[in-house]
Formats: sequence, structure tokens, C-alpha cells
Amino acid sequence: MDKATKKQALLNYFSSFDYAQELVLDHDDLVRWLEECIEDFHLRNPPELTRDWKVWETPDEWERRVLANFRGTNNGFHQALELYRQGATDMMEDYAGSMRSLSKDMDVVSDRWFDYVDDYKGRKYASAMNEMRKKAANIYYTLSDYWGEDNEDILKEHITGPINETKLREYLPGHG
Repeated sequence: MDKATKKQALLNYFSSFDYAQELVLDHDDLVRWLEECIEDFHLRNPPELTRDWKVWETPDEWERRVLANFRGTNNGFHQALELYRQGATDMMEDYAGSMRSLSKDMDVVSDRWFDYVDDYKGRKYASAMNEMRKKAANIYYTLSDYWGEDNEDILKEHITGPINETKLREYLPGHG
């Protein structure tokens, strides 16, 4: 597929209801895996382990601040998805934008405690976070027309993440 056609297909894909729904499902996974990690930490480790830790190094702080925030965002994402289905994109753009810039908001907590969580669960959480943030950025850049005048960045997989070419063909101009 030529560059111009691929750009348009990517714009169509990243602004589709299906892609927004994928983002919301990834955020659901993010919340679920963070809950799993916190529970796993408490089941596997004695309370004394964190006695000398700073409060922001413990899963308790993650539960109090991060998980509570993610749960609220998750409710908002589900509302935004319903509005998106009806053609209203503003709320989805806002939530996607806030998730895109999430790392700045998480500077106040440490992930030290993840070293004491089952590796599989920790990897699932990290994967869900990466998938969610990549999709959030793609949606935000698309809905806010932030890809730039020539939309060249939309073709760079180190920015968008890998895109399934077969899936992308469903979003070609004039398809369906």
C-alpha cells in the first residue's frame, strides 16, 4: 500500500470506534493487572518487608493513589466510549490525552515493590500499560489532528506501535 493510502487508513483506524474500544479494554486490563499485582505482593510478602521503605515505594501508595485514579479513569473511559459510539469524540480525546501523558503523573510513586511480585503478573501489568498508552497516544494525536501537516509520524511504528497490515486494510478509504 502506498504511503498516502496507508496514512489515510491509519487515520481511519485510529479514529474508529473499534480502536477506541480496544483502548478501553486495554485500560480494563491495566486496572485488573494492577489489582492482581497489589494482591500478589501482599500475599507473598510479610508486612515487615516495607517497614523501612518510603511511603511512595510501597504498593499501599499505589493502591491509594494510582489504582484509585485508574478506577476513576476507567469509569470515565466507559462513558467516553458510549458517547464515542454516538459520534461525540471530545471526552475520548480528553481521556486519551491524559493517559498519553501518564508518566508525568506517576513521578510521585516508585515501582520498587514490583520486584517482589510474581514476574508473570508484573509483565502483564507492564504490557497492559504499554498497549494502553500507545493506543491512547494514537487516538489523541488523531482526534486532535496532532500528527502534523504531512502526517508522516503516523507511519513510524516506533511512535504508533506495530500495526497489523491485514487489520489495517479494513480501514482503507472506500472499504466496506
